[in-house]
Amino acid sequence: MNIDAQILARMNMPYAVATLRFNLQTFVLLSPEDHGPALFVDAETWQVVRTLDTPGGTMDMVQHFPDGPIYAVMNCFLGYKFQDAAIYTLQPHDIRRPSDLWHIARVVDLPFAHRLQPLSIQGREYLIAATLAEQKTSPQDWSTPGSVRLYDTSHWQEPTLLLSNLHRNHGLARISGGFEHSANSQDEIWVSAMEGLFASTIEASHSWNFTRLTERDISEYAYFDIDGDGARELITIEPFHGPALRVYRVEKTTEQETPRYSLTQVAEHALEYGHGLWAGKLMGTERIIVGNRAGHGNLLMFTPANRSQSGNNSIELHPTILAKGVKTAHVAVLPRTSNSATLIAANQGDSSFTKYELSF
Repeated sequence: MNIDAQILARMNMPYAVATLRFNLQTFVLLSPEDHGPALFVDAETWQVVRTLDTPGGTMDMVQHFPDGPIYAVMNCFLGYKFQDAAIYTLQPHDIRRPSDLWHIARVVDLPFAHRLQPLSIQGREYLIAATLAEQKTSPQDWSTPGSVRLYDTSHWQEPTLLLSNLHRNHGLARISGGFEHSANSQDEIWVSAMEGLFASTIEASHSWNFTRLTERDISEYAYFDIDGDGARELITIEPFHGPALRVYRVEKTTEQETPRYSLTQVAEHALEYGHGLWAGKLMGTERIIVGNRAGHGNLLMFTPANRSQSGNNSIELHPTILAKGVKTAHVAVLPRTSNSATLIAANQGDSSFTKYELSF
């Protein structure tokens, strides 16, 4: 495999990466964990076309639909100085000219905010926000748990509390078809924390019902058929910022049991401060990409060596080092063809946002 690296920008503590669509074009937004502006990059020329006057301290950035606003968690600075954290909206004044002026607004104060997930419910736009903690007196203080809230983005007032008493939230995502992924199953919102992995169907009312799928302490997760046997596996970093990448086969147990799904571990690989997990189909086959923010700091890609063998007790993951010592915090993946792909990585090891062109 050929790997061509190009540094897009230098920045102290690069962290958040988001892919965006405006006026039928693809762009990338880059923002640091430290103080500093966000950079708006054209994904065709790979040039910075706009510098956005944002505060930095960015934990998450998401766009729900093309030409729509970007929601971001900002003011979360090194050493867990998240007391002044808030949700921001960012949007170009004219989507036909997204490299021109932007409107940037602080819309909700939310101390220790961490992860976001936008969604539509009966034609209205909402945003789910999860917090790491309620308060922290030091980086080591995890005494007050965080929560998950639902905001109506038309007014941002009186959020609905969806889930509480969660320590060290790190994962929040919408999962197509939920755990069952059957013809009749609904999408679910998944939340991971020290207390486990929780899921709820998306409800039009305020009475959401989260079920704990597993009690394992999960930092990040993906749900994807990594071995091509037709059934999705749960792929995790464990525990918080953990030292292990794990893959589980999932089986449903009886409705009365808690958790209602059993996990059988079928693969594991050591990590050092695991971060930035991605799983999906890339260059014609199933792959996992994950960063290591400590130790050797390698950006890794895993490919299953024993595909399409349903029921196997183990999955052999073949690792490829994409970059050495870069200590990647997050990575965005742009599949191209069956023979090529583009990655944009926030590499804290060399203070860069770097583009990797992968090809065979």
